[in-house]
Amino acid sequence: LKLQFTVLYKHINDVNHRLAWEKTLADMRRLLAHPEVKESLSTHLGPQSVQAIHSMMTDIAASDMASRKWFDGLCEKLAGNASLSMMGFNIKTALTQPIGLTQTAVVIGYKATWDGMQTFYKGPKEIAEIAESKSKVMRTRALTWNQNVRYLRAKLSATGSVIDNAAFVPMTFMQGAIATITRAGAYRKGLNEHMEEADAIAYADQAVLTSQGGGQTKDLASAQRGKGDMRAFTAFYNYGNTTLGLAHSVAVREKTTKADYARALNDYMLLTIIPTILLVELTAVINLAVGGDDDDDKSFIEKMGREGLASMLGWFVGLREFASVAMGFDYQGPAGLRVIPALNKAAKQVAQGENDTALWRALNQFGGLAFGYSATQYQRTAEGAAAIAEGETINP
Repeated sequence: LKLQFTVLYKHINDVNHRLAWEKTLADMRRLLAHPEVKESLSTHLGPQSVQAIHSMMTDIAASDMASRKWFDGLCEKLAGNASLSMMGFNIKTALTQPIGLTQTAVVIGYKATWDGMQTFYKGPKEIAEIAESKSKVMRTRALTWNQNVRYLRAKLSATGSVIDNAAFVPMTFMQGAIATITRAGAYRKGLNEHMEEADAIAYADQAVLTSQGGGQTKDLASAQRGKGDMRAFTAFYNYGNTTLGLAHSVAVREKTTKADYARALNDYMLLTIIPTILLVELTAVINLAVGGDDDDDKSFIEKMGREGLASMLGWFVGLREFASVAMGFDYQGPAGLRVIPALNKAAKQVAQGENDTALWRALNQFGGLAFGYSATQYQRTAEGAAAIAEGETINP
C-alpha cells in the first residue's frame, strides 16, 4: 500500500491512457484477427513481423505500468537519475540538436527542409502556434519527443520539483524548433503535391516522428519498451533507434536506376558522415566559445573516425556499449547503471584523502547519478565560474 500523492497522479494518467487507446486497440485486434488480413500479413511480412505488431499492441496497452519486482524498479529509478544527471540543463547537448535536420532532409528532401527553415525563421512563434493548432503531435511534442524525458517528467510532475521539471527545457526548446521546421517543410511539401489538408497534416506529423523520433510507446523499438533492467540498457537510445530506422528504410527502398542509387548514397551520407563532421566541428567551437581549448593530439580525421564509429555502434542495442571504447574512454557500463563505476571512482578519490577538484568532481558525478540532479551541467557551470574568478577566461 503506497501512502503517497503520486498514486493519484498515476491513477489519472492510467485513466487517460485507457480512454485514449482502448477503442483503437480493440479495433486493431479485430482487424488483425480477420482471416484475409492475417494471411496477407503473414505472406508479405512474415510471422515474426506479425508477432512484433501484437507485441507492440500489448506494450501500448500496458504503457508505463511499473514492474512489481524491486530490482526492476531500482533499475528504472537509476536510469531516470542518469537522464537527469547527464541531460538536465545540458546546454552543450541542446546546441547539437540542429544536426538532426540532416535526418529531416533524408525524409522530406533538401528543398522541403529548406522551405521549412525559411518558413520557421520568418516567424518562429507564429509558425509554432499554427503547427500546434493543427497537430496533436506538435501540441504534445514537448512532453513526448524523447522516451527518457517523457518517462522522467511524468515522474517529476508528481513531485512538484520546479528545478528538476525545468531541467529539460533547453533540449526541449531546441528539439521543438527542429520538429517545427520539419513539420513546416513537410506540410508545405504535402500541399504542393496536391494532398488534402488532413492528409498534408498527417504526412507532416509522420515526417516529424520518422526523422526526429518520438518517446511514446508506439514510437519505440521493442527493446526500448522493456521494463526495469532493459530500460537501463536502452537509456539515451532514441537517437540511435531513429537513425537505424532511417538507414533500414533506405536499404529496403526500391532502387532500379542510377539516380535511385545516388539518392541512397546521399541519404547514407546524411545519416553518417555529414552529422559526424558537424558534431566534431560544433563541439570544437563550443569548447573554444566557453573558454576551453581543442588542443588535444587527435587529428581531425581521427576524431571523425572515432565519432563516426561510436555513432554507428549507438544504433544497436548491445553494440552501443562499445561506443565509449571507440571514443577512447574507459567503459563505464550501461548508461542507466553508471552509478556503479561512479561510486567506485568517488570511493577511490575519498580514499586518497586529498581535497582537490578531482574529489569534488567524482562526488558530484556520483551524486547526480544516485540522487537525480543535473550534475553534468552544474559541474561545467562551477568550473566556468571558477575560471572567470581566477582570470583564466573572460567568457560569461
